[in-house]
Amino acid sequence: MDRSLVCLLAVTGVVVGGASLLAPLPVEAQSAPRRAALPPEQAAVADLDLSFQSIFSDVSKTKPRKMKVRNPDGTYREVALKPEFGVTRVESALKGHGLLGAHASDRPARERLARVRSGWHVMVSCLHNGGKALNPAAMSKDVLTWEEGLPRDWDTGIAKGSFAEITRLGRSSRKVNGWYVEARAVRMSKRDCLSCHTWGKLGDPVGIMVYAVRPKNSPSKASR
Repeated sequence: MDRSLVCLLAVTGVVVGGASLLAPLPVEAQSAPRRAALPPEQAAVADLDLSFQSIFSDVSKTKPRKMKVRNPDGTYREVALKPEFGVTRVESALKGHGLLGAHASDRPARERLARVRSGWHVMVSCLHNGGKALNPAAMSKDVLTWEEGLPRDWDTGIAKGSFAEITRLGRSSRKVNGWYVEARAVRMSKRDCLSCHTWGKLGDPVGIMVYAVRPKNSPSKASR
């Protein structure tokens, strides 16, 4: 994955005075009362966003490091781990691939995702310009989770069609084929981000996360 996505941090989408917060609360502080007051589908998206946000914000894994791995005979060996960036890091963390699945700091995010998926069908996509300033006409996308039931442009449709709203207010939502779809801006929220994203400033958007949820007990309309 492109190194330039190292500092992506999903914004919670809370709006104050017409603009989304540029410095989100710590992950643990965003929980309980605020999300409990939301409609079920919005609360599910909020939980998904916390999962991705907590992983994106862990910049410690963007540096080379070593990890002890247990051998079959009970001894341990030291393994050098390559730096992990952006969407690849998120996908590996949530699915628990390889050595990354052993990181304790990723477990809360995976467990939160599992809780949401126990009651909801879930689709997640990330749209970006490789860490450069967002350009809706040339965005790439990485689909992180996929299920049947939505058209191919379920994520690009809202990301491009509501681009101004998403980048200004932090979010936009719509209903598509019985799914609740919500897009959230991804902003640079730490000064560390500027070491790679030298073109921008704190608070500038560098990506868009798109989430789609549908209760498992409700049928989906045929995709078109």
